[in-house]
Amino acid sequence: MPTLLGNMSEAFRNLAASTVDGDMEVKPFAQACSYITSLVRLLGPFFTFAVNDVAEKVDDINRASELFRTLTSMVEADNEQNEFWTANSHSRNLLRLKRIIEMVKILFEQIVASNFDDAGESSWASKGLVAYSTVFGQQHGAGLQATLTNYASFIPTQAQFLVTLQEDEASCGAKMTVIVEAASLITQYINNLFISMELSLEG
Repeated sequence: MPTLLGNMSEAFRNLAASTVDGDMEVKPFAQACSYITSLVRLLGPFFTFAVNDVAEKVDDINRASELFRTLTSMVEADNEQNEFWTANSHSRNLLRLKRIIEMVKILFEQIVASNFDDAGESSWASKGLVAYSTVFGQQHGAGLQATLTNYASFIPTQAQFLVTLQEDEASCGAKMTVIVEAASLITQYINNLFISMELSLEG
């Protein structure tokens, strides 16, 4: 039976494969990111604000897929129309989703590398805070960072997550590894896209 992590790993693998021979398409990118929204939702009601934040960006990119087939054409249009720096432009939402993918990558890397240790400073909550601070430490204000730190204790344990995900350690580790490897290719593709157009990666 398909699981959330299984669907996510397949979507990420296919998305990464598309970067090898051609342009990444907008619709599959939005679909892959939608699984991140579902994953964040599993953190519980205290993280509704985070779910909404990710979902808004995914919805925007999904709407953009009705106008643009590829990420290249989407970013080019924003650039040509001088809308790159506009709040919540497609391009800026793309950059923000790229950072979220980077955070997921760091989190999953830690989980797999720790051999699913979930005790003390190796807890999944602690790993999540490390991943968050690594990617967003310079981007988000102190208020939001404090909120996330305060809510960290409400993050489900490894055992709870695995039950909810309908995975065991072996299947979860294998799928997380696929996502980590794919995420590296996906984020590098987006970085190269912006660099090739001489656009800032700090938007």
